[in-house]
Amino acid sequence: MLGFVDRDTKEVCIYYINNDRTKEKILPIVKNNVYSYQSQIINNNDPDEDFPAKRIYTDCFPVFQELDFNRLGYILYRVNHSIRFGQGLFNTNSIEGV
Repeated sequence: MLGFVDRDTKEVCIYYINNDRTKEKILPIVKNNVYSYQSQIINNNDPDEDFPAKRIYTDCFPVFQELDFNRLGYILYRVNHSIRFGQGLFNTNSIEGV
């Protein structure tokens, strides 16, 4: 399963991916379902404060890599659950609660 939660609207989307957890499967689903004003991000930083890029929070599963998400226009934050389960905005609790 691959899931998204919009933290503002609380809208939830869940996709069955049949254990195909490759970036070739996951990244197009992200791109088709999460809009970002930016077309590309450099160094995981927001280039325009008037039109901020979407932030995506994930765990540290290997397919979730900053560079891949930055190329699609997203800022990626990864939570390492072996160290902590999140603090403040840096968490995946919304989708895990679903």
